Parts: sequence; C-alpha cells; structure tokens
Amino acid sequence: MEPKPVEKLPQFPRSIWMRSGSSLTCVVVVLDETGKPQDALVSYPSRMGLTEQEKQVILSVQWTPAQVGGQARPSLVSMNFEIH
Repeated sequence: MEPKPVEKLPQFPRSIWMRSGSSLTCVVVVLDETGKPQDALVSYPSRMGLTEQEKQVILSVQWTPAQVGGQARPSLVSMNFEIH
C-alpha cells in the first residue's frame, strides 16, 4: 500500500517556481516506516534545491506508512507541483 498524506497538503511556496523557471517541480520525500518525513529534495528540474523554508513546509506533512505484505516499510514519495 502506498503512503498517503494524513492531512491536506499545505500551500507550496511559489518561490521555487520563480527560481527554477519551470512550471513543473518534482520533489522526492523520504519517509521512515511510520510515515514521518526524513528528507526532501528536488528531482526536477535538475540542479535545483529547496530553501530551508520550502523544505520545512514539505517535511511538515505526516503520511500514512507504506506497507508491503502488511508490514510498514520506509518509502519514497514523489510530489509534483505545477503552475497552470
């Protein structure tokens, strides 16, 4: 079973789009076996990083644990943020 956010996702800071020049930003979140975020990094566009404020917004989201065979496991979640 894939992890899902426990609460509504917060408004993502628009500053990353202004810095990246892209309408799409992909962020990978590292979750422990309880669903608690451990780290977050930008996977697209390349060479982009999160500011400490952007990272804290993403790390503030609690997730349900990923499960394999009924056992909770650490996991990665890809979040795509788009401006239309």
